[in-house]
Amino acid sequence: MKLPSKLPHSQKLKNMKRKLPPARTSAGISILDWMKSKPYSTSTSYDRAFLPLCNDVFHLLNERKDWFDSGEVDRELRKELACMLVSYFEDFVSEIGVWKAFTDCNLELHGYRLPFYDLSEYDSDYLNVEDFAYLIWHFKTKCLDTEIYAPDSPTILNLAEEIYELLEAQIEEVPATDFYDSFLTIEAGHDFFDVKTKLAWVGTDSYLMGWELGKVLKKEMDEFLKAEESRLYPEMVKPMLYTLQEDFLYSKRCSFAALNAPEWLARVAKCAETKRVEIAELQFRHEGTYRYDGEEKDHYLFTHMTTDRQYWVAKKSVKKGDIGIPGETYFIMNLLQWEGEWMLTGTMMGGEMEPEAVEKEKYKQSKTPWIYPEERLNKMAETTGLMYKAFVDFFGSPLAWFGSQQKLQ
Repeated sequence: MKLPSKLPHSQKLKNMKRKLPPARTSAGISILDWMKSKPYSTSTSYDRAFLPLCNDVFHLLNERKDWFDSGEVDRELRKELACMLVSYFEDFVSEIGVWKAFTDCNLELHGYRLPFYDLSEYDSDYLNVEDFAYLIWHFKTKCLDTEIYAPDSPTILNLAEEIYELLEAQIEEVPATDFYDSFLTIEAGHDFFDVKTKLAWVGTDSYLMGWELGKVLKKEMDEFLKAEESRLYPEMVKPMLYTLQEDFLYSKRCSFAALNAPEWLARVAKCAETKRVEIAELQFRHEGTYRYDGEEKDHYLFTHMTTDRQYWVAKKSVKKGDIGIPGETYFIMNLLQWEGEWMLTGTMMGGEMEPEAVEKEKYKQSKTPWIYPEERLNKMAETTGLMYKAFVDFFGSPLAWFGSQQKLQ
């Protein structure tokens, strides 16, 4: 089904005086609902300007209450969807760049900005009916158990057009902010822990990635708190929850272009290209058990037990700059590199190890190849190459894959 045609930008501006439905602040969306996806806690007149629009959109969603309820999108979820759709509108008005990061990634990976739709009239520099349709479909699909809806169903497209017209008419009426220009600026010398704050917002609070992964994180945290281990070992609850949060901060991927938080922040950050690469590479944590081998004025020296690789870790990344040496020789922790320095991220658990455990740790297989020194990676690649050559020599040809039994025959 072809989407309704859109007016040229100049004509859109002329039609912005059309009458809107009255603001419905009593419909149930509060300023607290709106603030859930913001990287700050105190609302201002800027935020309050978007609240009536949230309630107008919420009203349109409630007019299709039966359709949404059939997909288990209840009243609270419709509130979240209304805030998400208006946040997309805010993203465009204030040029935040979250949606653009998603569609740019699609374009790079697949050659189109959105799946499913006819994009012949798609304007990457403006609001689009297709964008609203995709968000509604994606949101509803995530809430389904058994029902599946086509992304181009008339119900979705007609609702998307109504919301598009409602919000487009307010482009010149709502304020813009330069807050995100400052918040997303990351320059040379930027504090590592401030970057972590930005990563946390992108990954678990922002209106796209945050809605999805934030919910998953909360669910997993709740399940852990109910588990028997948390009752038997209460002293481990806090560090384990922190470790769980760290996974979502660096490695968990969402269904929006399969991006993780470092990759998404790298796309929206206001920074030099070299810094953009550095932000994206925060996903490559160096995990494992480390032996403490000494210190100097600003750094601790650790050796990774599996790879024998040494790391000078900045003391400023360790809480209070004190790890309790002497007494605790081995540490389970995660490291990553920021501006040329190795930094501790997440929890750091230390203790003595029996000789047998030390030997076992040396031969443990790492699931993250980037943790190995370059010379060992080269050796691994060389060994793999020799194995492949032996395979070809023995069987006479490389291994071949067939997509079906018919093709094999």
